[in-house]
Amino acid sequence: MDKRELQRLSQPVTDVYLGIEEQILLNIAKRLAKHNSLLMEDDIQSWQVQALSELEGLSQENIQFVSSQSGKTVEEVRKALEKAGYGMIEENENILKRAAKEGLLNDAPPVAESSAIASILASYERQSRETLNLVNSTMLNQSEQAYLDIINRTTGEVLSGVSTPQQALRKTVGEWAETGTPALIDKAGKRWSSEAYISTVMRSTSNNVANDMQEARFDEYGNDLVEVSSHSGARPKCAPYQGRIFSRSGNHPRYPPLSSTSIGEVAGLFGEQLTPN
Repeated sequence: MDKRELQRLSQPVTDVYLGIEEQILLNIAKRLAKHNSLLMEDDIQSWQVQALSELEGLSQENIQFVSSQSGKTVEEVRKALEKAGYGMIEENENILKRAAKEGLLNDAPPVAESSAIASILASYERQSRETLNLVNSTMLNQSEQAYLDIINRTTGEVLSGVSTPQQALRKTVGEWAETGTPALIDKAGKRWSSEAYISTVMRSTSNNVANDMQEARFDEYGNDLVEVSSHSGARPKCAPYQGRIFSRSGNHPRYPPLSSTSIGEVAGLFGEQLTPN
């Protein structure tokens, strides 16, 4: 699928998570603002103890908010994957129907009645929910870490004489507000923002479901030959195959197997559109 279309489809889910991240940071700010600022000036360690006592309440507040957004998240994921998958099928459906009518391909059940397509969509929806549940857990855990870090760093800077209490608090809160609570911390220790990670996951999943549903529809019609789409600015691993016809089964006497291309490789044909031929 086109990158811009994938981005458009993923944006509603990304927006939900940007809203979650914003509310988590607001909840942190409200908890920090509860205690008398004079206490910070007079006894920073007493302020630290009082602020830390808010952690459990903050955690419960964030859990409840994330839970309240789960229905919206699931709905946006479902809509994105349906648009990606059925949109891809629709682009080729008239060609396939015409070929079947002319006796060149098998008859296929209506798209809405296809159990194969429904199964693929359900599988990707389930996979997406599992991934986003992990994101939820990471964001909640990191929101606790952010709160603890703000309190402890603020206290440390004041006790060491590096900053005044208000300067230290503004600095630490500002740093967390700028970086946000990560949606993923990978094996290399890289912290992925919710915007970057959710967008990446949804673009990849939308592209995969579109390709798999298209492949399933080709199978239902018994279509073997496909033509790789052509467009300007193709990646090096895609350019050599654009506009050419390939055999999905690899058994055609005239056309090379699709498996002989870069399909499935990183930066390969995985994201290209295949049309029946």
